[in-house]
Amino acid sequence: MANQNGNRKQLPSMRILHVIDSVDPATGGTAEALRQLCQIYRAGRYEIEVASLDAPETVDQYNFPATVHGLGPGKGMYGYAPRLVPWLREHLSSYDLVFLNSIWQYNVLAAYKMLANTRVPYGVFTRGMLDPYFKKEFPPILDLPGYLQTVSNHRYVEI
Repeated sequence: MANQNGNRKQLPSMRILHVIDSVDPATGGTAEALRQLCQIYRAGRYEIEVASLDAPETVDQYNFPATVHGLGPGKGMYGYAPRLVPWLREHLSSYDLVFLNSIWQYNVLAAYKMLANTRVPYGVFTRGMLDPYFKKEFPPILDLPGYLQTVSNHRYVEI
């Protein structure tokens, strides 16, 4: 959009938070997909931050292209991290949009519970997490159809 002098008007930046189980490249597809998205976000001049279940002392070694808030380490199969909910409670309102990644992990359950009490819009990246393999390897910690229906009654978009 141009102003009356023909100069491009600078649009305000959008602050986006991704909540993910890990940004460790050794964990595979989800971390790599988010790494690639961060490059696109930066080109679009979006402010991108990541809340992960990684231990705070490990996040720097992953050389991730966004600010990463390590709130773990996640414990057990689902990555329970007691520091995640308080951090989300304090910071969620400062973001314009939130994306949830790795639906079988604690980070999504915790973020959903915190987002349900806000007006912050959010989306869920499933990235194949509904495939039969994941249902077998990660038995749901909740009723997934009911969970997605509950989420869809709020501000949910499956990507």
